[in-house]
Amino acid sequence: MASTADADHVTFIVTGIHEAHQQDKQRERDKAEAERAARQQALLAIGIPSCWS
Repeated sequence: MASTADADHVTFIVTGIHEAHQQDKQRERDKAEAERAARQQALLAIGIPSCWS
């Protein structure tokens, strides 16, 4: 952040926090999906079909 204006700093912080929150939410969704897929694969590997795809 090269600006010396306080307003630019505040905007950067507020925007950065919002973007980080959105990234966290996306990571949580991605992790949950990966865990579901892994459980489904494990069930299939031991011969139990999954009905909650």
